[in-house]
Amino acid sequence: MTDDRTMTDRLYTKQFFQVFAAVALFMTGNALQFHFGQYVAYLGYGMDTLGLVLSIAMIGTLLLRLQIGSWIDRYGCRPTWVIASLFVALNAFLLQWVQALWLVVLLRALMAMATATVMT
Repeated sequence: MTDDRTMTDRLYTKQFFQVFAAVALFMTGNALQFHFGQYVAYLGYGMDTLGLVLSIAMIGTLLLRLQIGSWIDRYGCRPTWVIASLFVALNAFLLQWVQALWLVVLLRALMAMATATVMT
């Protein structure tokens, strides 16, 4: 009995571990988003504002999910994933420097939509 598999048929390749590490780091950063309520409180806003921010972000993710599949079909998984991951990182970086409520809402919504794209 011969084995017709080539080296490219292996599951645990260098690329597998690169993607595994990237996903592990992304999910760790995503878990830190649970502290967003404390950030909103630190800025001086209440729970009603937090609900508004998260609601707007959720509506954005629901609308965006209708488009993500076509992006993956058109541009491929890797480019879509990389761009969305970079967008999450950029928004997380910028979010710590803003204090205006409209910018907090905008950046949080964009970060939630980029996170939805990565998760898809």
